[in-house]
Amino acid sequence: MKFILLNSPFLENAINEKEQYLPPLGLVYIATYLEKNGVEVEIVDCIKKRLSVDEILNYISFCKPKYLGINVFSQNINIVKRIIESIDINCECFIGGQVVKCIYKDILLWNLSNPLNIIIGDGEYMEPIVGD
Repeated sequence: MKFILLNSPFLENAINEKEQYLPPLGLVYIATYLEKNGVEVEIVDCIKKRLSVDEILNYISFCKPKYLGINVFSQNINIVKRIIESIDINCECFIGGQVVKCIYKDILLWNLSNPLNIIIGDGEYMEPIVGD
């Protein structure tokens, strides 16, 4: 069982410019929890590695994880949407981040081929969301 956690990119295409960067601490917490419970997990920091959307999609296709988690921010919603909608393997997906509580109804309208779990807030309380 493999779980890939993506620190989502802010740009569609890779760039070579140096930028201010904060490590994905929340994803590290999640990865630590998963590893302690026997789940093989990998964090792919798309910002630090300066990966384009196409490179991310190719990597997902190559690794074929059973689960894929991705964070989303207000400035990269469309990029994350493209990634999630373009995955060409069968895997269960998870999306989270503070902006999710404001956009979850929009996420429910995305054109998905895989199941998507929407995590609102810090995930301390889990409840299924059923579309209107």
